[in-house]
Formats: sequence, C-alpha cells, structure tokens
Amino acid sequence: MQSLINAILLDELRIIIHPVILGSGKRYFDNIDTRQDLKLIETKLYKTSGSMLMRYEIVK
Repeated sequence: MQSLINAILLDELRIIIHPVILGSGKRYFDNIDTRQDLKLIETKLYKTSGSMLMRYEIVK
C-alpha cells in the first residue's frame, strides 16, 4: 500500500480498526514520501466485534 500511495495511484483508502491490545504493533504508514490530504467519506461500526471501518477519499 505504501508504494501505491507514493506513486499517487490510489483514489480511496479503507481502514478497519480492531479493538485488540497487542503491545507495540506495526505502523500502517511508515514510509510515505509525500503528504496526502484525506477526506473521511464513510464510517461503519460493527457492533458484534467492536471493529470500525473508515473510508477515506484522497483529495487531489
């Protein structure tokens, strides 16, 4: 995903957050070369698991 963001080939990002404590974790966006402005266009909460979907549009 990082290489697609750096090449400006994405129109939209969908990120799902799961409520789990893992310790240090892994960073999603560690090696992004340029700043991308995002616009939140949708959120959805999954009540049974507590997970949340966030849908972002990349502002060009």
